[in-house]
Amino acid sequence: MNRSVSYLLIAFISILVISCQKEPDESILDQPPPATCQLIKTEALDNGAVTDTAGYTYTNGKITRANYIDFYNTYVYSGDKMTKRSYFENGDLVAYDTILYNGDGTIRKIETYLTDPILPIPFLFLEYVFTYSGGKLVNFVEKADTSFMGGGPVALYEYNYTYTGNNITRAIENDLIDVVTDTLTYQYDNVSNYYKNIFLTDLFLSELNGQVLPMAFSANNVILLSQGGDDYIFSYSLDSKKNLREFLIDGEAYMRYTYKCQ
Repeated sequence: MNRSVSYLLIAFISILVISCQKEPDESILDQPPPATCQLIKTEALDNGAVTDTAGYTYTNGKITRANYIDFYNTYVYSGDKMTKRSYFENGDLVAYDTILYNGDGTIRKIETYLTDPILPIPFLFLEYVFTYSGGKLVNFVEKADTSFMGGGPVALYEYNYTYTGNNITRAIENDLIDVVTDTLTYQYDNVSNYYKNIFLTDLFLSELNGQVLPMAFSANNVILLSQGGDDYIFSYSLDSKKNLREFLIDGEAYMRYTYKCQ
């Protein structure tokens, strides 16, 4: 996608993932006993080469840890709802997310806090605000503390979503810093959404980008994203048990998923 991402967001993401851009090591994978089919590994690819990998640990059927090469994430739940994502490097907590919900179980807000021994308290750096109508996501705002001084997150991007049925078919993106508006349109297949219940742990979607959130908040799977005269064709391949095996953009594998089944 061709969104111009704030350099602050890039800086934050690089803190978390820079160490994993190496040759993947199978030893990081903690493979649980099979249930029916459990996702045990996700790989990101570029021109056919693996650039990032994550191996998953489960507790009571839920993903509670994602092991990368030089860092890992942990996940805490209340019932079936994830309430905290933590980011560790060299065994030290460097950041965490708190995930807040509405009474109907929809996500209301995700807050990202940075931690550091020199900071007296965790530092609220990123904030994502979700607004719904009739249970459907209709507005999403990305915020960041651009001062790095505790001034509080300010809105950088806002998205307004329009539906056809239960699928988001249009997003109006407002760049609130450069005061630029863009329109994205989406087309879908008729297959139940592969990402709806895993986007908070998925290697591709977990960084929360308003352009690709429709992939998690729609009933079906995006097969075409159009933006600024450019079209991106999304496709999906399945394994023999009909699990999502690969996610492809313009025919090139972008994500690959591996499962362990009974």
